[in-house]
Amino acid sequence: ANALSMHGKLTADELDHLSLLSTSSVSQGVNGNSVGAANTNDFNWSNVDIDSITQLSGYLEEHAKSAISIDLIQGARVAFERNDAMWFDSNARNNSPGMQQFIILRQGIQASTVLLSIMVSPGIDRRVVNEDAIESMIYLMRNHLGKNVIPALSSAGHTG
Repeated sequence: ANALSMHGKLTADELDHLSLLSTSSVSQGVNGNSVGAANTNDFNWSNVDIDSITQLSGYLEEHAKSAISIDLIQGARVAFERNDAMWFDSNARNNSPGMQQFIILRQGIQASTVLLSIMVSPGIDRRVVNEDAIESMIYLMRNHLGKNVIPALSSAGHTG
């Protein structure tokens, strides 16, 4: 957690590593064995000191909150109507507005998944379970489903 204390925004690599730890932690809780990669075999969120896990939870919650308002479908629709080629610019890679929005959304969902994994871990200190963080995760998932997933499925003819 020392590296995390230097900044409040987690990098994509940090989120990926935390996801790996979460997967390992969840698999241990389910079947007693870790299916994660090396260095995660004995990992359990309850072994992390309360100050570090609380700080990490705050960072993860901020990622979730930053993604709540993302509306990829509406953003793409507006960009299309304005003939904003930059939104869709595949040459811009991660710098196009559309990709930036997607990255924020993906990281918010990933952070929510890690945060939920922490909160439901066996033996975790209950002080880590934060009602505001739970609400942020719920709002993110509800908004993502309502603004991005359901409209995309509806447009593709997959819903009634």
